[in-house]
Amino acid sequence: MSGKLIISLTSHGRRLAESAPHAIYSLLNQTHKADKVILYLDTNDAATAELKNIAGLEIREGYEPIKSYSKLVWALQEFPDDTIITADDDCFYALDSVEHLVKHSAENPACIVGTCMRQIEFEADTQFKLYREWQSILGKGIYPAAFPLGVGMILYPPNSFYADVANSQLFKEIAPTADDMWFWAMAVLKGTKHFLAGASKLWSNIFEFKHAGDSTLMFDNFRGGGNRRALRALEAKYPQLHQLIRDRQAGIYG
Repeated sequence: MSGKLIISLTSHGRRLAESAPHAIYSLLNQTHKADKVILYLDTNDAATAELKNIAGLEIREGYEPIKSYSKLVWALQEFPDDTIITADDDCFYALDSVEHLVKHSAENPACIVGTCMRQIEFEADTQFKLYREWQSILGKGIYPAAFPLGVGMILYPPNSFYADVANSQLFKEIAPTADDMWFWAMAVLKGTKHFLAGASKLWSNIFEFKHAGDSTLMFDNFRGGGNRRALRALEAKYPQLHQLIRDRQAGIYG
């Protein structure tokens, strides 16, 4: 594994009090300890007293409001030479989650490593199928047309992304709520492979918090069409994406 190991996450609104502390406690008590666990907050939010009192947590405040992108973009800029794991603020993670990712990263050091991925499907020779038609992938390994999902955390080695990854003007225009879609495209453009690690031994201990009345990215992106709009916009901005996926399926990585 390259450099230090950084766990990065963000939070907002009621989650700062309701679920973020629980998520952070689970991240600080992993069997494999990160060098840093950092909570990035934008100018619309402030850390609660409870969060400020969590030993081992580093809090960064006052960033540009970029929604869920905050869990990775600021860490990429602060730690360009280190390995970054992203986590969500609404999950209590199994205690071997980080160990599981790090183990598979050591075996596949040039890969982005995740525990859940979908298989990218094609509508025709020149267009991707809609995101909701992509099927879940089963079985560990490197998949040339894999799309990683944030659930279960994702590990990013240094230099995983294309140069545009932190361009907020671009991602706000192209994929304002679909950060997973944006980061996937930036990895494909860079030529970075995706490794599916599958579930850890203690995976069943993961608990996801539900926030009544809370508008989630899953609803906005999956049911509300956010992923569909982002995918079409990405195809328009980066028309080479389609051929890059075809090349990857043929074993050619740019």
